[in-house]
Amino acid sequence: MILEHLDIEQLKASYSFRNRTDLIIYLILRMLSERNEPTGSLVLKIELDAVGIDCGIATIGRYLKELDARGFTRQQANMGRVLTDEGRKFLEITNEQITRDHLQNSMAQAVRSTQYDDLLDLYLVRRGLEIEAARQAAVKATEEEIERMVLTVKEYWRCIHEKRLFVDPSLDFHVIVAEATKNKFMEAFLKMLIYEQKQIESKYNFLVTREYGVLYAGEHEKIIKAIKNRDSESAGKYMENHINSMINTLNK
Repeated sequence: MILEHLDIEQLKASYSFRNRTDLIIYLILRMLSERNEPTGSLVLKIELDAVGIDCGIATIGRYLKELDARGFTRQQANMGRVLTDEGRKFLEITNEQITRDHLQNSMAQAVRSTQYDDLLDLYLVRRGLEIEAARQAAVKATEEEIERMVLTVKEYWRCIHEKRLFVDPSLDFHVIVAEATKNKFMEAFLKMLIYEQKQIESKYNFLVTREYGVLYAGEHEKIIKAIKNRDSESAGKYMENHINSMINTLNK
């Protein structure tokens, strides 16, 4: 389980906790769950100290009373607290959120790079998603989304003729294709990859793919035509050719 390998600093970085109090309450619930027996304030303090959280026994006692009031814990005679079903349910939901936060942070860190080889890896990851996105867009894109794609290509050509960078209209086209899939997971992941690609490329004064604007603009037009015709197979094939041409250029 991913959660078992998270240290206290990673837990502190989770968006699940608004403040230190939320983190301590979570840790108390987790410790009670793992011990699976009545546990008192002194034992909880020792365990909190072990993970680097300095918290007095009196403060822990207040937290436990708050958890009792919320129905998450229950006093068992004078032996200490145990988790209730409500407490286990709350802990499970929080664990899922922490895991999700950690995976999202890990993903974001993975694509934050300025290395040329990493840019190539990013294209390789994008390729499979982009091919499927083009196929889905051919089926699900609205007329408004198709028109927005057309406008990005027009801006693309304008940048080429005026000898300006065409990064924005180029990547905007791919963002619109992602939105047109109506698949929130594909859209979110592609948008993140495209954003990070833009951040990487902005750090280079020279990038070889910038020399092939005419080729790429033409490839965008082929993809749009296939999407307009609701030809999902051709849309996917043209997108595959497009991404492969950029990968081949970078490899050279």
